[in-house]
Amino acid sequence: MPLVCDPDMEFDVVLDCDKDKKEDVRPTFIFRCRSARQWGEAERKVDNLTTADCGRGALDKLAEAINDGLVGWRNMVNNSGGKLTVSAGDGEVVIEPGKQIPFASETLMSIITPGEAWDLYYGALKGGMVMVADLKKSASPSLASTEESAADAGQEQPT
Repeated sequence: MPLVCDPDMEFDVVLDCDKDKKEDVRPTFIFRCRSARQWGEAERKVDNLTTADCGRGALDKLAEAINDGLVGWRNMVNNSGGKLTVSAGDGEVVIEPGKQIPFASETLMSIITPGEAWDLYYGALKGGMVMVADLKKSASPSLASTEESAADAGQEQPT
């Protein structure tokens, strides 16, 4: 079954700044596997965005590209030392210090910096590719058909 069709195909992305934290407290973003077409659409959304083009419209496009595959997070805690106001639905929610930040796609850009957004975007892209590579190296059965392979390229095919 193609990975995109498998509802259990999710992978974790951890921001570079959090990689050294213990796993039980490490903030972790959860993504679903996306198709090549979906990644192409995400790339078009962020195409030609640079640090020089860091206005609101650019960040909105980047957030949309990330949120297309983001399905959750864990260990996301307000450790800012004060109350944190985040976007949620049609309004805002105040998260008290030390409290978990509930997952909502519209909350994402309220809890990360623009640099972390890029880190997350590229981490999600790499994570999807690594997941496929890991599956190929694993002891599990091949994802490819073990039936008769395609005819040699040099052989003439009936038309």
